[in-house]
Amino acid sequence: MHTFTIKHDGRKHRMALVSLHPVTPYAQSDDTHYFISCGAYARDGGGRMEYQGVSIRGDVPIQELVRWALRKGFLAWEIQQDRIEGED
Repeated sequence: MHTFTIKHDGRKHRMALVSLHPVTPYAQSDDTHYFISCGAYARDGGGRMEYQGVSIRGDVPIQELVRWALRKGFLAWEIQQDRIEGED
C-alpha cells in the first residue's frame, strides 16, 4: 500500500488512497465529480498497515481536478497538427 504524508492539526498522518471513482449519478449528485477517499494508516507490530480511524473524503469537480493537474504539470496538451483547422 503506497502512503503519503498529510499534515492536519499540527500532526502528520500517513495516508493511503482508498477510493477514486466517478460519482454515480443519483438524485442529489451528478457525473461531473470524482469521489476521493483517503485513510490514515500506520504499521502494526507485524508490519501490516492498520487503519487509524482518520480519513478525508469528498467529491471533487472534474474540471477543478483537471485544471489543478494541468497547472501542476501532471497533464500536458497534445495537439494533432492534422486536426487543426486552417492548416494546409
